[in-house]
Amino acid sequence: RDGLANLALLTGHGDRLAYVGLDANSQGCRDVGLLPDRLPGHVSLDDREARQRLERLWQTTLPTRPGKTYRQMLDSAGESIRALYVMGANPASERPKWAENLGKLDLLVVQTLFLNETAEQADVVLPALSWAEQDGTFTNLERRVQRAPQAVSDPHSRAAADWMILDHLARHMGVDWPFADVRAITAEIAKAAPIYKGLTWDALGDQGLQWPAESVRPKLRFQQVIQHALPASKEYDLCLVTGTVLYDGGELFSMTEPLRGWVHAPAVALHPDDAARRQIAEGDPVTVASPHGALALTAQISDQVQPGTVWIPESLPGTAVGALLNGHGQQRVKVVKR
Repeated sequence: RDGLANLALLTGHGDRLAYVGLDANSQGCRDVGLLPDRLPGHVSLDDREARQRLERLWQTTLPTRPGKTYRQMLDSAGESIRALYVMGANPASERPKWAENLGKLDLLVVQTLFLNETAEQADVVLPALSWAEQDGTFTNLERRVQRAPQAVSDPHSRAAADWMILDHLARHMGVDWPFADVRAITAEIAKAAPIYKGLTWDALGDQGLQWPAESVRPKLRFQQVIQHALPASKEYDLCLVTGTVLYDGGELFSMTEPLRGWVHAPAVALHPDDAARRQIAEGDPVTVASPHGALALTAQISDQVQPGTVWIPESLPGTAVGALLNGHGQQRVKVVKR
C-alpha cells in the first residue's frame, strides 16, 4: 500500500488517492469514529477542542488513549481481552488462530443476521435486522451520505435493528439515550461529526449529500517501504497471491438465490507452465496447502497468473484463504492434484 502511495506522489497524483473499504458502509463507519485513534469526523483523538465539544455533547469524559484495532483485539482475545461483542463481522472464518482465540473468551456476544462460524461459538447471539428491514444511511466511496429507508418487514420476526439492540443494552446499564428513531440518531451524528454538519435525515433527500474531502484529507509524505523476501522452500514452492473480487461469498450475497451464479468459483489459478509441471489440467480437484492449513479447490489455468505464483480470491464460499495465511501478509504454498 505504501509503495503504491509513493508511486502516486512521485507521478503527481497523490490528491487522487482515496480509501476503498471492503464492505458496504465502511466509509460511514470511519466517518463516525469507529477507528481506534479517531473521534467522529476523522478528528485526531488528541484534539483538545474536539474532545471538549464531544464531552459537552455526550455529558461524559472521553478516553485519552487509542483503543485496539480489529486485528489487535482478535489477536489478544482469550488473553488480555476476556470478552468481545462482535457486530457485522465473522472473524472465526478469517483465520484459524482467531477462531481458536474466540473459544478462549469468558464471554462472546455476537449480533448478526445468520448463525455463522463466529455466532456458533457465541455465549449470546442477538438477532439483528438486515439493511433492507430498517431505516438507515450509507456513505459510499465518494463520501455521499444516502438514506436507505426500510423496504420490507416480517411481523413475526423477533430480530431488532442494530441501534435498538444497543439502546436496550445501554438502558439496562443505566444509560438513557435520547433516540426514538433513526432520524434522531442522524441528527446526533450531524452534531458529533463536523464533516456531517447539516446532513440530517430530511436534508439528505433522495439523492444524498457529500461531505467535503478537503476538510480531512491528510498531507501525504513518502514512506519507506521494505519488502521482505519469502524464504525459499522446496516443499512450498509457489507464492500465494490473493485479493478481492466484485462478487464473492459474502453472507447476504450468497443467501440471495438469483445472485448465486455470479459468485466466483472456489478455485485456484495457476500459470500453464506451473500446472504442466504438476500434471494439473483445467478443472482438476487440487489441494492448496501452507504450513498453517489447507484448502480443497478446483484448478484454473491462466496465463494471466505470473509463473511461480497462484491466485486465490478472498471471501469465497467455503474457501477461507486466511486458513493459508493465518495473519501473514505473504505465504508460500504447494498445489497437489487430488
